[in-house]
Amino acid sequence: MVEKNLQAAIRNYESAAHDGHIEAMNSLGSLFFNELKEYEQAAEWFKKAAERGYTRAINNLGICYELGYGVDGDWDLAFKLY
Repeated sequence: MVEKNLQAAIRNYESAAHDGHIEAMNSLGSLFFNELKEYEQAAEWFKKAAERGYTRAINNLGICYELGYGVDGDWDLAFKLY
């Protein structure tokens, strides 16, 4: 069994995300969403990647809106963004 080291993963993904890697932004969002349950952080990272056209992040941000996790429940705003 592989032990998870979330703090190291977050540091590595943040470093790559700050360098502009959209996959790292989405992965960071996934960590915050699935592992840490910090939905506002997750939605912010999904939004950063989605704004750069990363379709998986657009989908993930849509899930945040659908569930009302980490975002305002304003669907009109969600549709205006993309």
